[in-house]
Amino acid sequence: MLRIGKADWNYFSNWVYGVPDAAVAATDQPLRGPQSVTRHLGRHPVNGREWDLLEMEGIQVSSAYWDGSMPGLVDRGLWSFLWRASFGFPLGRKVADDPSFFAVPMKARLYMAWREASADNDLGVPAYQTFLFGGTINQRHSARSHAHREENEAFLAAQLEAVERVMRRDYPALGF
Repeated sequence: MLRIGKADWNYFSNWVYGVPDAAVAATDQPLRGPQSVTRHLGRHPVNGREWDLLEMEGIQVSSAYWDGSMPGLVDRGLWSFLWRASFGFPLGRKVADDPSFFAVPMKARLYMAWREASADNDLGVPAYQTFLFGGTINQRHSARSHAHREENEAFLAAQLEAVERVMRRDYPALGF
């Protein structure tokens, strides 16, 4: 799960946004360490089905923060434009004492289920399908401020409420 989370943040999100390769690669490892913890919080019901609830903390990923210095963000063509249009164009100015693309610890909470598919179209043999729904928050400032930590936890809870609605409405047959 940690590999999937890091790949999602570092490559699907930040690399597409335009974070330079070196900044993304700097947070690829380690996959295990004293900062990163993965917990199975048990099975939880959603829409009468059971889902494994996982929580991961201390996942180091690259940020997309750019302080305006050069080199800056990398233009990866249409993908970068679309990603920035969706999530916000960079300010390109110093708003903190941090360098561009600093590492940030993240926390994730995910619902996970799997099922055996009768046949995979690419492989031509039975295969397993995994389904993930969840949310993330940054943990960078949580240690400094109790109020910020409470805000982040409330935001994570709101994300899980939203994905539960999607799970009930659009994927009622998934789960165990």
